[in-house]
Amino acid sequence: MVLKKKKRTAIGKMAMEKEYPKITFEQAIDLVTSAKSAEGVRPRTLKGTTRIGVTL
Repeated sequence: MVLKKKKRTAIGKMAMEKEYPKITFEQAIDLVTSAKSAEGVRPRTLKGTTRIGVTL
C-alpha cells in the first residue's frame, strides 16, 4: 500500500483569520434574544438582555 504524502503549507499562507459577517449592533441583540428564547430561558433573562441593548 502506497501512502500519499501531504505537502507542507508555508506558515504565511495559512488561514489564521476567519471571516465573520458584518452585522449591526441591533441585529446582534436580536440574534442573541432569539437564541435565548429558543433555548428556553426565563422571561426575566430575556428582558435583561433586551435592556442591555437599549442602554448601550
